[in-house]
Amino acid sequence: MHHVRTSTRTTFDEVSALGGTVREAYSFACMKCGHAWEQEYEIEHLEYPDGSPLYVYYADGERVRSPLKHPRCMFCDGRVLRIMRAGRASAAIAAERTG
Repeated sequence: MHHVRTSTRTTFDEVSALGGTVREAYSFACMKCGHAWEQEYEIEHLEYPDGSPLYVYYADGERVRSPLKHPRCMFCDGRVLRIMRAGRASAAIAAERTG
């Protein structure tokens, strides 16, 4: 039986299996101060010596903590954030400016 690949896009899981780097973007909204923003990350897929996965996050070329495990507002340092798919914060900010 042959495996037929229906997409030319490499998935997050495939990169994890192969090792490598992917780009992911997230939207954030702080529940403390109300600011919303977007950030793109380069996520490097590595392995610990025991074979378990290691994900290293970079934002604007700087190594950062995982925004999913350690979210923090860049404006007020709040720690309760809503994390959404990319584009949500931009849409909300644009609607606020035109509304």
